[in-house]
Amino acid sequence: SCGFAEHADVNAARNIAARGVAGWAVSHAADDAA
Repeated sequence: SCGFAEHADVNAARNIAARGVAGWAVSHAADDAA
């Protein structure tokens, strides 16, 4: 895990979601699961 979810603040998380970077989150989730 890159630790992003643990350390990102709520505003950053909202900004990422607003930008529609769902694929980024999915790719990291896949990396963590692998």
